[in-house]
Amino acid sequence: MEAFEHDYKHGNYESCIAKLNNILDYLPRIAERKESLNCEKDILSNLISCYIALYGYGSREVAEGISRATQLSEALQDNTFIFSLLWTNWSNVIVNGNIIQAQRFASEIVDLAEKHPEDKVIFVEAFHCLGVTEFNAGQFEESARFLKTALQEFQEKNRRTHIQNYGNDAEVLLLSWLSWGNLISGDMQQSEFYRNKLLAALDECTHDSSYAFGYVFNAMNFVFQDQPNECIKALNTLDRTKVEKLPFWRSWGNIVRKWAEYHSHGKLISMEQDIQDFIAFQGNIWEPFFHALRADMKANVRPEYSAKVFDELMENIKFRRPSFHSVPVLYFCCKYYRNHDPQKLKETQALAQTIIEKQGAFYWKDKL
Repeated sequence: MEAFEHDYKHGNYESCIAKLNNILDYLPRIAERKESLNCEKDILSNLISCYIALYGYGSREVAEGISRATQLSEALQDNTFIFSLLWTNWSNVIVNGNIIQAQRFASEIVDLAEKHPEDKVIFVEAFHCLGVTEFNAGQFEESARFLKTALQEFQEKNRRTHIQNYGNDAEVLLLSWLSWGNLISGDMQQSEFYRNKLLAALDECTHDSSYAFGYVFNAMNFVFQDQPNECIKALNTLDRTKVEKLPFWRSWGNIVRKWAEYHSHGKLISMEQDIQDFIAFQGNIWEPFFHALRADMKANVRPEYSAKVFDELMENIKFRRPSFHSVPVLYFCCKYYRNHDPQKLKETQALAQTIIEKQGAFYWKDKL
């Protein structure tokens, strides 16, 4: 496992996966059943972490790892492993947009964490899970409360355990979500406070997947604000090479960069393949927002295409439960309609204001 540890530390996840699968192949020959199951449990935990790093929480590889891990958890009754598995199950369903199922998993996770109050890692990850679930449901005030609680309880000595058991540097992820949440709520001072803390944490971050998470989230702050020049600065400030070797994060970074470069330099490059790659890796929760960015890029080049996309996006939001990105999507709809369809602009503004009041997404209150 020393070779694995070396590769994992340096972000060589594909090499890690090959080594772990080789060990899995040999396990039945070298261990008794119970010992073999325990070894397989550890190997699967590491494999899932590598799959998350490379392909995202919603990928097929993660789902397959969860399926086998579920069988193991029933055989071993290991509480830490069961909690880690529940958490990974939760992350897999939430990135695919299944908020109801994610809330069920979050409830189970909190129930299990309450049975082990002495375990700070489990406590932090339980509130992390609750905070992100509420964020994705568009409940930003509740989300911030849970995420702040998790951040307050995070301990430096447990950083490695978070990475090993949950595939993330918890501090980096919590700061990323808090920066976003405060931006959406309209508290720019708190958003910038958490963003600066995030940048400081990224300077010390040695976990490439978590670094990529912070890299993209930092840039997305400026996409939400429709500030392409600042977005490019944010992307260029951090180390792009750590992101490029991770396919899922590379596709997201490409989407953001292409949108920003078009508006800054008039450089129109297709993001279609990047969107397809992202959905294949991560799931469909971000799909409406990415289609809004692509339509925003093409508004002056192919206005008929943009009109069709924005009309479909508005109709979907009108008749479905609002998501965390409903208001920013409607912002880009309004941006297009302002120059092309005054009647639809009024209709979209009214819909957006209703959701803003319901969610507390006050950043966009005066920007439509």
